[in-house]
Amino acid sequence: NTGPDYSDVGTLADIAGLFTRLEVGNVGVLFVAGTDPLSALPGTVRAIATARLNRAALTVGIGGEMTETLALCDVVLPESNVLESWGDAEPRPGVVSVVQPIAEPLHDTRSRGDILLQLMAEAGKGLPADSYQNYLIESWRRRFGAGAPATMVTSGFMTYRPAGGSGSVSLTSGNGVYKAGRPAVGNVLLVTPSLRFYDGRSRDIPLLNEIPDPLTSVSWDPWASVSPATAGEHGLKDGDWIELSDGERKVELPVMTQPGLTDGVFMVEEGTPGLTGALVEPAGTGGSILENLSVRKISARRKLSWLAGSKTAATKGAIPLEHIPHHTLDASLRREDITFFPVPDYPEYRWALAIDVDRCTGCSACVAACYVENNVPVVGRKEHVKGREMSWLAIQPYYNEDDTVDIMPMMCQHCDNAPCEPVCPVFATYHNDEGLNAQVYNRCVGTRYCANNCPYKVRRFNWFDNHNQPPPLDQLFNPDVSRRAKGMMEKCSFCAQRIRKARDVAKDEKRQIGPDEVVPACAQTCPADALVFGNLKDENSRVARMAHSGHSHLALEELGTGPAVYYLTRKGNGNERHG
Repeated sequence: NTGPDYSDVGTLADIAGLFTRLEVGNVGVLFVAGTDPLSALPGTVRAIATARLNRAALTVGIGGEMTETLALCDVVLPESNVLESWGDAEPRPGVVSVVQPIAEPLHDTRSRGDILLQLMAEAGKGLPADSYQNYLIESWRRRFGAGAPATMVTSGFMTYRPAGGSGSVSLTSGNGVYKAGRPAVGNVLLVTPSLRFYDGRSRDIPLLNEIPDPLTSVSWDPWASVSPATAGEHGLKDGDWIELSDGERKVELPVMTQPGLTDGVFMVEEGTPGLTGALVEPAGTGGSILENLSVRKISARRKLSWLAGSKTAATKGAIPLEHIPHHTLDASLRREDITFFPVPDYPEYRWALAIDVDRCTGCSACVAACYVENNVPVVGRKEHVKGREMSWLAIQPYYNEDDTVDIMPMMCQHCDNAPCEPVCPVFATYHNDEGLNAQVYNRCVGTRYCANNCPYKVRRFNWFDNHNQPPPLDQLFNPDVSRRAKGMMEKCSFCAQRIRKARDVAKDEKRQIGPDEVVPACAQTCPADALVFGNLKDENSRVARMAHSGHSHLALEELGTGPAVYYLTRKGNGNERHG
């Protein structure tokens, strides 16, 4: 079995068993750590569960944030976060990884393991170790041998052969297709896990709210996704508000059309505020489906926060399709034929990025990494509604006529003939000899001519002064990247600070930068390895091989801008000549 290991993961049955014991009154001290069962329960069950939690003689909560369950505990012990704690994890059988702290605790807190060890000491129990770190080290030594602790700390993980494991992977019987017991009745509310918040546990993190949903581009607000046909049936368009009701209960949400959804289905993210306890009940469905709902259009409660832009590839023209006339579909056409600018010749490096859109899942991990690496400010819902987003990288969905969707990561294309450069009156944006469209921040006067002239719309005007942030957010800044002042333009730099670091190392070692030595934050974070960065002039680099693979295309290539971001697809869209 090479899949995730869920053997130690609790279930609703475990929670039910706990509440049964609480009901009969045989629980003395109840510890609640790393879980918030009340928030996962529907309204009618939550009141009963709250009453039963109070039947414990003493309830002790351990956590880093005040949750609905911890608020009911008699005592709450604050714990250190994962960046301040030692730990280990077994994500799948055969792999044990180590969790190491990277900073001292900001406050007077301890890790969960140290808290439990201290409680054992206070109770007069024999201690297995004087700290949780030493406890882990001794457990690794007993399990894997004397040298295991050094290997765990150095490599970050240990592998072993699970008992009874064959080491091979094979398909199980059956076709793996889920079959419902019966067709759904009427309008259906479908509650799904959130890509950004999972079951809602991360909704209080501002950055995750700022990152738009990759299928609808909604950022800060909850919403219900509907098919275009269902939206037309009820006279709805993007941003309109509806009331879903089963006669006794109701919930009000704005809607976004999402081609490809089944008609009559209203899809809502798990953890949506106001949803739990409003409509979602177990009723034999696991709390994920409610049928036969009435739908009523209501007056707007407030404007929906979403990243503006076309969701149709044909109108955007960013993705070449067979039915769209593209100059680049003519194999004999050269860049010299569609621009009067000379094709530049870079002496040593031409930094470029290749993105395999067939691999990209739209998970938006690259977007989060870009925010953190480059000190991109989180501006909040109010500014997002005004269209003042600051993200350097966006996942843009483009829906086709057959309701399929193309997910396209879009950032500054670092064009050879960048339209933003000649219109800057103070030469704040310029082209360097390594192909980067650079930006001199303290030279920029904020005319925004460059943003107007950019066909990809990836430049951001900073309306804000983000130098001073309240603690602990003031410690999140990357010291290798400047914090931009308000009134200037900013955009993707291909993580120029990492290029600079690689150049300094290569200079000290009297060599050139290696073909795949520089890895920007987006490529480093991508779990699907869809983003590859490197020197396009080095034929041995991965980015050069991908760019010249015969499956690449350039966004809006017919404009003659000469982008350095190559999008790869094997869908046969008539762009096989590129390379």
